Amino acid sequence: MPAYRCLFVRNRLTGLLLMLVSVFWGGCATGRAVMVTGPELMDRINSGNPPAIVDARSAGEYESGHVPGAVNIPFWAVLSRHDQISSAPDQPIVVYCEHGPRAVMAKFAFRLVGFQEVLYLDGDLTSWKAAKLPMETSPVTP
Repeated sequence: MPAYRCLFVRNRLTGLLLMLVSVFWGGCATGRAVMVTGPELMDRINSGNPPAIVDARSAGEYESGHVPGAVNIPFWAVLSRHDQISSAPDQPIVVYCEHGPRAVMAKFAFRLVGFQEVLYLDGDLTSWKAAKLPMETSPVTP
């Protein structure tokens, strides 16, 4: 099998595995999720001491608009790209996607690699946009 096909299959299998395990591990629907609201996160961003913020959507979605200061790591790539987070594993990070499922899978992956406090953005980007909070548009940096 060509290398590019192996990578594609591995990424899809990783995503599927993360999705299945996250259903059993908990997430937004279980009521056990720890969240930060959009206004709370914006206050922390404005204070100059924000947590690491991860956009778990695709690169194209990220480029069209994201939370200020967010790093784009699609949920399926967290296991291989978690080192792009500038925060130590014992510091909080906030993950979000458009509606929630990809953030759940990203949280699980971050927990697997040792991040201890992974928070969800309450209502994800949908609520952020509805609250008319600031958005950035910038290309994904490799």
